[in-house]
Amino acid sequence: MGEVIVESLSGLRNEVRYGAGQTFTTDEPLEFGGEGAGPDPYTLLLAALGSCVSMTVTLYARRKGWKLSRVRVRLRMLHRAKPRSPTSRAIRPPRNSSPPSSPGTSWLTIRRRR
Repeated sequence: MGEVIVESLSGLRNEVRYGAGQTFTTDEPLEFGGEGAGPDPYTLLLAALGSCVSMTVTLYARRKGWKLSRVRVRLRMLHRAKPRSPTSRAIRPPRNSSPPSSPGTSWLTIRRRR
């Protein structure tokens, strides 16, 4: 397992250190009081989940010997106009989208509340 070190900078910005000296900056968008200097934590959550799904599908296809040219995972996080609490957010399917057609697949909903 890897290690990640997060250190606060000015405002809401944070420096994330990982691996062999690699870094990136996280921040909140301007409309939430940040400077927009990097992805916000919820975008990172979506990116981590999407990357995990893509890598898992790719490894499974390799194991089965299936040719796979590309995997695309599209995730959206919708914010309620009036959330129940400041930390209530959910990952839901895009509006007007049909459910996955493959057997055994479904949309994923995650709710974070304090």
